[in-house]
Amino acid sequence: MSRAVYHEIVDTFAEAQGNPAEGSPELLMTMTFEEREGKTTLTQRVQFASVADLEALLAMQGVQGATESQDRLETELANMTV
Repeated sequence: MSRAVYHEIVDTFAEAQGNPAEGSPELLMTMTFEEREGKTTLTQRVQFASVADLEALLAMQGVQGATESQDRLETELANMTV
């Protein structure tokens, strides 16, 4: 089994120019990629800087957005040829 862990992904919401948007929620994301029987499992853990940041993300429907992004990633990966 192979494993890769990214520990320092700090995410904020950005404006069109790529700069963090003023007052946007901040979070620390840990992504773990593990190979199991020839397939890769991606696990994401998210830690918010504050309860207010979590509440802001929920109000922005951030869970729905993250789920849609993961679904798009899954589709793209399924269409890749190795």
